Amino acid sequence: MTKKTNKTDTISNIITAASAVFAERGLADANIQEIADHAGVTKQLVYHYFQNKNQLFACVIDRSSDDAMPGLIDELNQANITGQPPVLALRKLIDKTLEIYYKNPLMASLADDGIRYHCNNDTPRNQFARLGPELTEMLREILRRGKEEGVFRQDIDPDLLFATIGLIAGSTFTNRYVVNVLGKIDPTTEDGERLWRPFIVDLIASGVEVRNG
Repeated sequence: MTKKTNKTDTISNIITAASAVFAERGLADANIQEIADHAGVTKQLVYHYFQNKNQLFACVIDRSSDDAMPGLIDELNQANITGQPPVLALRKLIDKTLEIYYKNPLMASLADDGIRYHCNNDTPRNQFARLGPELTEMLREILRRGKEEGVFRQDIDPDLLFATIGLIAGSTFTNRYVVNVLGKIDPTTEDGERLWRPFIVDLIASGVEVRNG
């Protein structure tokens, strides 16, 4: 039991050290020796548990999404979001999806490299892909009720809408330079967040809601 625990702790320690190095340097510039130094182990031990830098990076982003996605779903379930008035529920779901990046600085730091990695590699434990359908079902139910009540447009596709929400949420951090230059704010700062989050929630929701007059 002690041997197994020590192995688990060592692997966790290496992943934690790798998270800090990848967040600071990015996937391309990070190296195994620096990760080993941060973890207080030898480079050979890192390679004993991980075949290469890419495999270690995959474990880092897996842990990051493991922390973020289930937490988002739990929050929405606890808030009984599908039982709330459709307009309020939609806006809360959009805002909470944006919030996961603000609440998980590591995931935000790794967003750019993580997206590129997922595009070019098979990642079976990708929580975004695994849990995404559960979030889409929540959104689908919110849209269904909103359409029945006549407060949402009838032509809104839930899959495309959720893709749009996810794209903007991630792009807040992967393309913050564009927002900074063109929008004159840094959306990742506290002041920028106070402007950016409600603006994005209103922008997306207003495209779904039926406007009188």
